[in-house]
Order: sequence, then structure tokens, then C-alpha cells
Amino acid sequence: AVRPRVEACLARITGGQMNTLAEYGIVENERSFLVHGPVTLRFETGDLQIGLLGSPVRIAATDMRRAKIETTATRCLTVENAAMLHELAKSGSGTLLASSGSEGGFANSAVLAFLQALDSNIELWHFGDSDPKGFDILRDLRERSGREIRSLHMKFRSTGNLQHSLDAVDHGAIDRLISSKFLTSMEKAELTKLRAAGFKGDFEQESLGQPAREWPFYSMDTAF
Repeated sequence: AVRPRVEACLARITGGQMNTLAEYGIVENERSFLVHGPVTLRFETGDLQIGLLGSPVRIAATDMRRAKIETTATRCLTVENAAMLHELAKSGSGTLLASSGSEGGFANSAVLAFLQALDSNIELWHFGDSDPKGFDILRDLRERSGREIRSLHMKFRSTGNLQHSLDAVDHGAIDRLISSKFLTSMEKAELTKLRAAGFKGDFEQESLGQPAREWPFYSMDTAF
């Protein structure tokens, strides 16, 4: 959405002499994401059976758009941190796993194309960090995908390092998220706890330790 606006400004500034960033040698990288689990991408020229692979693989947005997706999974989990995605992939749980962005983080066009192509009867979940950015990634994923996505293990854990205190940006993000229609009341309650504590706690996914082999991977309340 940003690129067209930039190029429109560029055309005005140069009087139409230069209309695209490519004319300056600025080329946008292909959007991609990591995926793992029982899924097959069917192309006109053949099939790619990702389920045969032991580790997550990177798929580009252009390939996602020209493929038909088939999966035996009943559940898909997007994961914020790539390191956690690789750990979960080792379990062989049968859950379809995908990064929330290129290496996690905010969703890009490849992730959105993937989620929108999945059958409507597949449960969608997101597992992210339990800090303001983590909840913002969840909000963004729901808003831009247009899909119903449940959150997994995203709770304020007060045992964390007090050095991870909330700054003005964090407080602004919390206020915005609490007023968002794309977060549930229980998720907003966790943000309220975080704001009251004044620090992020053990917000990183990795602080939960080694995941179990079966869903939901950690012995916590699962859903919001």
C-alpha cells in the first residue's frame, strides 16, 4: 500500500520523468514465508508435497497465488518467532505451521495469500509474544486476512525481567489495542494486566521452554 503512494509522489516531483522506484534501481524483494506440515501445493506442472520434508521451507507469494492448497490438517498455527516455529516443527504433531511474516512479525502478502487460500473449516490460531507488539501482530493478522484467528498461550507472565519496562510507545500501543475490535475481551484483559504491572514480564515465546510433542505444546489455557 505504501509503494504506490511513494511512486505517485515520485511522478509528481519529477514531472512524470521518473514514475517507478525500479527506475532508480530500487526493486522490492519477493515476499515469502515459512511453512511446515501436511500440506501439498498443486501446480499445473506438478505437486510440491511439503509434508514430506522434516523442516520448514520458504514459499514465495507468487508461488502461493498460482497454487492450489490441499492439506489433511484440521488446524493451522501461525508463529511469530522463526526459532519457535522450527522447534514446533520437530514435534511432528500434524499441525500445519506457518510464520506470521517473512521470519515472523507482521504478515506480508505471502502469509495473507496462504491463510486466505485455506479451507474455511480449518481452525486458524496464532502464537505470538505477549508484549504490545505481539498483540499488535495478532490484530494486524486478523484485520488483514479477514479470517477468524484464535490466540494461543498469549498471556502476561509477571515473572520476567523488570528491565523490560513499558515505554511511551508501549503505552500508546496498549491504549490503541484495547480499543480495537480485532482483539477479544480476554486478550484486552491481558494487556490491562501488562499496563498495570508497568513491565513486559516473560513475554517472549522462548521463555516457555521446550514445547511438548502434542497440541497445544504447553500446559496452559489454550484459547482466547
